[in-house]
Amino acid sequence: MNDTAQQTVLFSIRTGAKECGPAADSQLPISLNGIPATCGHPRINTTGDVQGCELDVGVDRYKSCLWNFTVPRPGGPGWNGDICVPNLPPEPPPRPAPKGFRQPASPPPPSGGPCLLSGPSDGSLSGGQSFSCYQQANCLDLQFNSQTCEWSTDVIGERYLYCKVCLTLPRDGTTCRISPVADYVCNGDELSQVFTGPGSELVTGGIDKLQPWPRNSEQCQWVRWQAEDNKPQPVLWSIKNGDGKCMRKENATVTLEIQGVQATCGNPRQNQFQGFAGCQGNDDVNNECLWTFQVPRPGGEGWNSEICAPPAPPASQPAVPGRKPPTPPRHQAPSHRNNTIPFPFCACKQRNFMNTPYRLDDKNSTELPAMSDGKARMRHCFDLDIASCDPSRPCCGMGIKKIEMFVKNECRNSVKLALWGGESIEWSFTQNVVNTGTFTTFKFPDIWLARQEVVDGTSLCFIVAGDCAKIEDFCYDGGNGVCRTAFFNDNESCCPTMSTGVKSGNGPSPDDIELVASPPAVEFPDLGRRSLLGAPVERRRRR
Repeated sequence: MNDTAQQTVLFSIRTGAKECGPAADSQLPISLNGIPATCGHPRINTTGDVQGCELDVGVDRYKSCLWNFTVPRPGGPGWNGDICVPNLPPEPPPRPAPKGFRQPASPPPPSGGPCLLSGPSDGSLSGGQSFSCYQQANCLDLQFNSQTCEWSTDVIGERYLYCKVCLTLPRDGTTCRISPVADYVCNGDELSQVFTGPGSELVTGGIDKLQPWPRNSEQCQWVRWQAEDNKPQPVLWSIKNGDGKCMRKENATVTLEIQGVQATCGNPRQNQFQGFAGCQGNDDVNNECLWTFQVPRPGGEGWNSEICAPPAPPASQPAVPGRKPPTPPRHQAPSHRNNTIPFPFCACKQRNFMNTPYRLDDKNSTELPAMSDGKARMRHCFDLDIASCDPSRPCCGMGIKKIEMFVKNECRNSVKLALWGGESIEWSFTQNVVNTGTFTTFKFPDIWLARQEVVDGTSLCFIVAGDCAKIEDFCYDGGNGVCRTAFFNDNESCCPTMSTGVKSGNGPSPDDIELVASPPAVEFPDLGRRSLLGAPVERRRRR
């Protein structure tokens, strides 16, 4: 701040094939805009290597002339122009001092008021500075103001507290070498799921990339707790700065404390395609460091500031009039945690449904007369809703090649008929193995509509029989009142995925639908999936 001395700035420049000067130690003095400069031969290090431009090879390195400028600070000695530098901003209030051997001190009041999470933070970490995790550890700060929290009730009446938590840099009391920007940051990674706002359902992570990530700017996402849950929740970010690895060893991590919250950094995880599961679309980037923060709930374990979150609302009936909580599924619940299953099971990266045009809304579920063998059957109908989106986003103009639903394994032979806009369409089931678990996808593979051909309000109906007749027994997440659905464009670069709220019907339909034979399934060799219903047929475009 008080340094007004002139600084040395060097450049290496090569033009043509001439030498830089008549002798190895010759220097050409010159003045440019009042700034003294010299030009000479490139320097040579202790091993005899010429130190020119990094990409110069062979004799070219001897032609990289070294320029040396003595640059004055604006307003300092040697400056002869107007001073147009902005005034120095006031110093922010200090954060709690580092702990342990890093010279602890009594923490001052938090700069964001009593509602801001404030706790001890580690100072600068020593060693490992060639690895990105250590560089980032000396910069990151956590911002969590409990005034941002709000309650939301889902379709089955479950109450959740949603709070916004943010990362920023630099952190007070450390030596942050990320300047002026980090390369980028995104929320979560491809193997995680994140919340995009209060009341939202989980979506695949690795989204909302901020590139570049300037100092003193925030990257935020939402975290939620059930009404009775007081334990910390993991919140993940993927961060890249520079070209260095995150950690030397594959499974190594660095752990520190930031605002009293445990934070861990390590190398990116590997996705199912043997790529790196960082930000979406970056399978070949091996140094997007994965950060995990164990974020406390306001008033819960680990919270050490005032509680400014609103109190929990009283328990009430489901928010949707007339909607009943789904009947508990008869089948054993899947042993895999839903938020770690990467549906849809394909290489598509654009999975976030924000700024995409299509939604699938549950219309009705109708009980039909039993089949001849006594098996129950039901018809489930959805309406296609066309939503507004930003035309500049890559998936806003997508058409519909196919639609997929995440269903239970035991339901792969249960569908008897499918209708799109009242016309029979093909369907199929495929299975994928992920982390030793087998998962089933229900597909409508042959829709093939361009964006302008998609009609708002088009109905999608299918009839399900047997133990899977009820929608909550058919969809993989049906026990939670939702069915995960994905739309695909022509080249499958866009596959916006969402959780559609579902409910079951209560009585027989007067306008029964006659059952017809299942159309043949379609096999997609390019996705490496196995058809379960029959021989492949030629794809037809619905134009």
